[in-house]
Amino acid sequence: MRRHLFIPLACLGLVPALNAKPDDAAIERGKAVYQSCIACHGPDGKGVKAGTLEMAPTLHGSYYLKSEKGYKALTALLLKGILKEDQKYVQAMLSLEAALDDQQIADLIAYVTSEFGGVPQAASAKTVAAHRASLKNVTSPYKRRNLTEMQMAENAPKLLSNTSYKLYRGKFEELPNFSQLTPIREGKFANDIISLKPFESFKEPFGLVVEADLTIPRDGSFRFRLTSDDGSALAINGETVVGNDGIHAEKTATLSEDLSEGHHTLKLLYFDAGGNRKLALGVNGPGLAGSIPIYLTDAKPAGKKEKSSNYDPIVLKPASPDAAMVQRTYFSDAGKNLPRAFAIALPGDQSVIWSAETLNVEALGKGGYLDASPHWNGRGSASKWIAEKKTGIFGGMALQTLATLDASWNELPTDSIAFAKDEPEPKEILTYSHLHPDFQFLGYSVDAKDFPTFRYEYKGSVITDSFGVAGDLKSPHIRRTVTFEKALPEDTFFRVSSEPVTPKEQANTFGTKSAITLVVEGGEVSNRPAGDALARIDGSQPLIIDYIWK
Repeated sequence: MRRHLFIPLACLGLVPALNAKPDDAAIERGKAVYQSCIACHGPDGKGVKAGTLEMAPTLHGSYYLKSEKGYKALTALLLKGILKEDQKYVQAMLSLEAALDDQQIADLIAYVTSEFGGVPQAASAKTVAAHRASLKNVTSPYKRRNLTEMQMAENAPKLLSNTSYKLYRGKFEELPNFSQLTPIREGKFANDIISLKPFESFKEPFGLVVEADLTIPRDGSFRFRLTSDDGSALAINGETVVGNDGIHAEKTATLSEDLSEGHHTLKLLYFDAGGNRKLALGVNGPGLAGSIPIYLTDAKPAGKKEKSSNYDPIVLKPASPDAAMVQRTYFSDAGKNLPRAFAIALPGDQSVIWSAETLNVEALGKGGYLDASPHWNGRGSASKWIAEKKTGIFGGMALQTLATLDASWNELPTDSIAFAKDEPEPKEILTYSHLHPDFQFLGYSVDAKDFPTFRYEYKGSVITDSFGVAGDLKSPHIRRTVTFEKALPEDTFFRVSSEPVTPKEQANTFGTKSAITLVVEGGEVSNRPAGDALARIDGSQPLIIDYIWK
């Protein structure tokens, strides 16, 4: 699993609210420590210039110096430094972790926040020591995008607040009118974290009403995803927006709702009629980086002795709404098992599953990316793909050279081996697939915002397969660009769909039976009697495929 070294400081909980101002002695000591910073930031904190070049940015007006939240981040930046990623400044912000002790860093904070920040902060050696200990696993400087994420996390409005619940005894077959019933228990959720765990000891079937204030960051259309076993419903501002009623196994309902920026009321209704208990709610929309689980938990019914295989989710998402994320994972979904897969999160709450076995897209998704909790619990297993919409109109190798358009499309080669533990003459036969000899995987890279490009070789030509987004900001779609180092053999085809496509009125546009419309440029698309669609290519120009959700 790829690890990001950045730790959101808002989650550390190490620094209490600071109202005290630093004393004069701390400021004077900090001024002496600051002498080692003058070469880059200057005695006045405005930065030193070397001709037209700037050694370092000005400290005046810095986010990290002018607020209490900035103070928390400032402590980490002084300890770890900032990575030099461009030529904007000559010098990088070096780590002071080894050069300064806890008291010196506390004094330096007192001086720079007083002299340049305008909001003096009294730091203590004890608090700096706690930060130092908590960040011991951060072994490299922060990236600038990490700092942006840090600010977003600290200043983002809290989605849910003032959360409360009412518990009702009763075995229901559908959601009742709870206003006509008397609750047997009422209370508030600690830290606004809603969970079924407080009711795990309740052995009888029950009903539950959760109420909360919902803060929407920006005007727009928000998509709610409600999963439950048994019945549930979601009401925003007193009106039901998602219904999932009745006795049933785990089932998901989704609906979009236009909401304005600001505060709204949220009410969640649920009943458990016996058996497994499950309730989950997620939302994605403008101002939210990916699908946010504002309520996602489950519980085994009381009295069950077996250990639940369900865990609190670890929902992965890109660092910012305009960035991507790549997760190397064992992928398993709907019977498809890919031991060497890459899960790619893209803006617009979209995802791509790309396989290093087939060197091709295996599936596309929209509305949710990955839940990594299975990877970190028990013996560890594949991350769970939580996309609401999924389509798998792909599969198999993307490129092949065919004698005729009707020739069969080769599948992955397979081999077999006899296997049995501790047996000298094993009889069990295991069959496994491997990369086709015409191909050689050459790895992948990501750009500054983590958009990936995969490289492989096919019959002497190096192929790049990259993924980004196109379309308007409100509804971006996936754009795939395939380039070829040199000309390909005659009669080379690219498989654009494993099912037939239907030409549309717009040029190069094709409909499918799934949730995707294709726009293909750089190759002539034809349906085959075999039931798939191929694009004839020669390698002289890129093949660009847009995947547009219907």
